[in-house]
Amino acid sequence: MTQLTPANAERLRNAFLQCRDMDGSLREQLEAYAAAGREIFPAYGEAVDRLVARLHANGGGESAPRPGDAMPPFVLPDDEGRLVTLNSLITRGPVAVMFFRGHWCPYCRLNVRAVIQAMDRITAAGGQVVAITPELQEYAERFKTESAAPFPMLTD
Repeated sequence: MTQLTPANAERLRNAFLQCRDMDGSLREQLEAYAAAGREIFPAYGEAVDRLVARLHANGGGESAPRPGDAMPPFVLPDDEGRLVTLNSLITRGPVAVMFFRGHWCPYCRLNVRAVIQAMDRITAAGGQVVAITPELQEYAERFKTESAAPFPMLTD
């Protein structure tokens, strides 16, 4: 099994930066990063493929709310420790809820960046965004600052 050496870790970091800054759709950025990851560290790509296959085999995501479905109510702390409810958000207009694994996930970082870039269109349509992560509040706060996310990052 291939080990992730410091040199390959640096190559992955550079690949992420190139994908993040490329002129292309989010899908193209994600696919380019996945391809780079498979080339630089094949064992990681294989592990991701096994995880995705296992999730599909076990019906992962099949019971998740679909666009337009009612979202179950929640009360979660934001990146500053304030409690936020779905009802309080809805009173201000439609809410797009995004989920991400954490600040450490390059795929999540690309997704959050794409949403940030779309914020003008989202707010012009009267919408708002909230992100939910299973991370500790301190990491959500740091990620929000580093990414300059203009929306709340809630922790669950």
